[in-house]
Amino acid sequence: MKKSHVVLLSAVLVGFSTFAQEVALESKDFSTEAKEHPVTPVMVSIADPLQLPAQQVDDVTWNVSAFRWNLFYANCHEMTGFDLGLVARTGDKMTGFALETVNWVNTDLKGAQIGFLGNVVLNDAVGFQLGGLGNYVHGSFKGCQIAPFNFNGTFDGFQLGAFNWNKGVSTAFELGLANINVSELHGWSWGAVNYTERLYGLQLGVVNVVGDMGHGVQIGVFNGAARFQGVQIGVLNIIPVAPVPVLPFVNGNF
Repeated sequence: MKKSHVVLLSAVLVGFSTFAQEVALESKDFSTEAKEHPVTPVMVSIADPLQLPAQQVDDVTWNVSAFRWNLFYANCHEMTGFDLGLVARTGDKMTGFALETVNWVNTDLKGAQIGFLGNVVLNDAVGFQLGGLGNYVHGSFKGCQIAPFNFNGTFDGFQLGAFNWNKGVSTAFELGLANINVSELHGWSWGAVNYTERLYGLQLGVVNVVGDMGHGVQIGVFNGAARFQGVQIGVLNIIPVAPVPVLPFVNGNF
């Protein structure tokens, strides 16, 4: 890059950052809550704390209301709007659209995250997640989730991945090589290996297992359930409490 181009780029960044600082100060709300976390429409960051608006006294972070851009790493309290850059952290909730390499939200997400490596939400999420490697939501997720690895507390929606793991109750259509529901599934699970503790719906795959109680249909090469009310279709079907516990092709219990 020519020296003149570097100087021009630097001038643009400095000018944009100065503008963000001035706009933030002009729009600052001096209510009690705003003093704790002042609001800026624009945030520009190289790597926190090298960002404008700068951190406040006692490391109080800003709320961003429209647009945040970072070169390497940005950090704010709440984010509303469009988030763009390499790595972004939101200390509280995020509402809007994030396009980053890594997206990290400390509490709740309402909106969409596209992370070229992954997305993390430490509480609840509603919306859409697309991750290059994985998506993680510690609490409940409602919406659509696509990544090689998807992990949730509870899940409600559509899930596409090589490995889908849900700790709580799932009301979902799951499509993956392996679908694991530690609690229970209400819906349809389609993959090479499907496991749920309790099933209310359909498992379609090579290996289908219900750890406790199932209501519905299992279709696969191997189907097994500790207790089951419904129909199993496959090469080997096992229901220990059925009149005939083990049958080829078709088994059932009602």
